[in-house]
Order: sequence, then structure tokens, then C-alpha cells
Amino acid sequence: MTGSVGEPQVSTLRLPGVGYLLQWRSDGFWRELNDVQHRDEAAGLFIPGEDEWAAWTGVAQPHSRGGGWDGAAAWWMVYGELPGEQAPDVVLADGTRPSVQVFGRVWACEWHAVAQPATVHLQGTQFVLPFAEPAYRGTDTPWATNGR
Repeated sequence: MTGSVGEPQVSTLRLPGVGYLLQWRSDGFWRELNDVQHRDEAAGLFIPGEDEWAAWTGVAQPHSRGGGWDGAAAWWMVYGELPGEQAPDVVLADGTRPSVQVFGRVWACEWHAVAQPATVHLQGTQFVLPFAEPAYRGTDTPWATNGR
């Protein structure tokens, strides 16, 4: 937590595998940043402006990052706003259920695996994130749906 009297408190969640951080501010704003930006801010080389922060809206719409299409395992993440009290459930196509972390009104989940779809169950809504190699490149994974 950071901040002085009268300033919003900032909580930081580091996702070490994918190399990103999420921050929640006590006044209801949040943002994502990478390790390099965080390092520069900690060193006083960069001060984030208000436009770096997004107001919490309560919309259940996951965001995603990470990966590669070469068939090798890579780091992936999904994250977003927490519209209710219950943490989302994330299920990968291979049945793996990576852990979900909640802080403030934001949640995040990261895992190390080959590219595969992930399904996020949040507030009674299901979001399928393809995390799969684009069909034009072809793929031999068992969950491929590119017409084979």
C-alpha cells in the first residue's frame, strides 16, 4: 500500500509469470502495468497520471494477455473487474483450474501452458477466451475447431 494522508491507498498484485501487475486504488480506480513501468515508477523516473487509471464500472468483461503459438508452454493471464462478491472460476480446455486472486474489486489469474481456450465463469455469465492458434496457421491440438 502507498499514499499519504488524503491520497488514495494503492494495492498491487504482481503476476510474476506473465510479468504484469494490477493495481487497485482505494477510491475505486484500477490499472494494469508491466514490470518495467512499475520499476520506473518506484525509482521516481515516471509518475502515473490520472489517465493511467480506469474507474471501476462493475462490468463483467475479462481481459487477457500472454502466450505464443509455437506449441511451447507460455504464460497466460485473464483479469478484470469483480462485479459481485464471488470470485470467477477459470477452466482451461484441458480441465485445469488455475487459481484466481482477488484484491479490491479486481481479479486476476495466470497459468503456464500451451495455447488453449479458457472459460471464465463470472456472475452467472460464461466467457470463452480462445487462446488458441489462429485457424489460418493450423494446429494439431485436441481442442482445435478449425474444420479438421
